[in-house]
Amino acid sequence: DGHTALLFAAWRGDAQAVRALLEAKADPNAALADGRTALMLAAMSGDDAAVQVLLKAGAHPNATLADGSTALMLAALSGHAQVIRALMNAGAKADMALATGQTALWLAFEAGHTDAVAAVLGRPADFRKDMETDSNGFVSPVNVDNMLRDLAVKEMLLQREGRAQAAAAALEDAAATDPTPAAAGYTLLMR
Repeated sequence: DGHTALLFAAWRGDAQAVRALLEAKADPNAALADGRTALMLAAMSGDDAAVQVLLKAGAHPNATLADGSTALMLAALSGHAQVIRALMNAGAKADMALATGQTALWLAFEAGHTDAVAAVLGRPADFRKDMETDSNGFVSPVNVDNMLRDLAVKEMLLQREGRAQAAAAALEDAAATDPTPAAAGYTLLMR
């Protein structure tokens, strides 16, 4: 059936073998017993070509493991920016989260992969979409903490590019227009 060979080729990041096995009718959504798909294995390997071959053959970009892990999260954790871009171009959702609440953005940031952080931010999640509010319309402390963490990531990227003063001014301007942390972060990101 080619599943074992496909999974091994994806894990090795061997795009040529992946292509040949798919042409021999291997299932692009083949998975190990623990649920890791060929796409997830290729994403962890960092082989952009293997990822693209699997996606073109119909691999599901948002397949999840029991803990909520996706191929995008595994690529972010491993620091594979090109793979992140390929997955996002194929419809991988950056706002999906682990059971612990961590997104691909947070995993890349936590692992110190600034290129992966930048790749995930290439398609920013809508900061306002999933905010929980109380009966008075105030944002919950957990969401405020998450938004501030995301602002710290953006600030880190802007500093890396030598624009720290411009980032601080933009954040102040955004906060003056709309004082919610989400609006300030989203405005800063969009500049």
